[in-house]
Amino acid sequence: MGAYNQYLVDLVDRFWRYRSTRFANEQAIFDERDRRDMRPPVFSPNHEPRNVIVDPQLSQSEACQVRRMLPPGERHRWFRSMRSSQALVQSVFANLCAMKLCAALQVVTTDEGCHPFQGISPDGSSLTLERSVTALGEPSPTSIDIAVQGALNIAIECKLAERDVGHCSRPKLNEDEPDHCDGSYRCQHGRNERCALAVLGIKYWKFLPRLFKWRADQDHAICPLRSTYQLVRNVLAASIGEDGEVVPGFAVLLFDERNPEFHKDGLGGRTFALVKDALQEPDRLQRLSWQTVMQALRKVPRLQWLKSELTEKYGL
Repeated sequence: MGAYNQYLVDLVDRFWRYRSTRFANEQAIFDERDRRDMRPPVFSPNHEPRNVIVDPQLSQSEACQVRRMLPPGERHRWFRSMRSSQALVQSVFANLCAMKLCAALQVVTTDEGCHPFQGISPDGSSLTLERSVTALGEPSPTSIDIAVQGALNIAIECKLAERDVGHCSRPKLNEDEPDHCDGSYRCQHGRNERCALAVLGIKYWKFLPRLFKWRADQDHAICPLRSTYQLVRNVLAASIGEDGEVVPGFAVLLFDERNPEFHKDGLGGRTFALVKDALQEPDRLQRLSWQTVMQALRKVPRLQWLKSELTEKYGL
């Protein structure tokens, strides 16, 4: 068994133990009663908010704040799955905001030595989940998993059990579809633009040369965005202001250090290195593990229950 598959087995086993412990008498809130191969527990549609951990010591209004921090319309397709990294994000950061303990994050340091939460207020008023970015001209604006606004714009892309960051979807389209791309950066299908997305008014290649070593005025046999798409969008979201000008900021890849695909030789690790190497200012992309975040939270006595629950469910 490969290292990633073993990681996934261990994680899914943990999820099923957590389900049997925490929801022993509530089998009806899940979409399937029994385990099926490597499928994690998945809450039924009417009970998907239960996938978010809420500290029972919170007042009713604080608990509502945790659940409302991510509007239902912003939930990802598989938010109901215990594998959902988005549910993990809400469980951690929405509780911190409700408890007014976000200042505990100020000591968190990326692998590169920067502090993405430096200066954050206790109530997390500068922190937003699924913040939309409109400067890139996308019909469906990029949503940043965690956005921190201050002297620096921080865009955090969060992963858990994923194998890689998101790829561009255009090469996956059928060849007879107008927006199809063969994975290269060159004019195709009679288009006057090298990028199929640029035809739609999306401005990635307008901004890329300001931040990356990639040239927009020449063909590339393999499009630089093909495998790096999601991370590049996060760098742009952190670095391009609403007026289209470059601003101080950086993107952070938040990952589970147990996941071998985000080690240096894994899919996610190689994609991270590819984007970082292409940046004119490499520090505009940084790495941070969930384990490092948890080290900071363990120093706060008030967070004891939340820390224990996150350990029980995710092993963090």
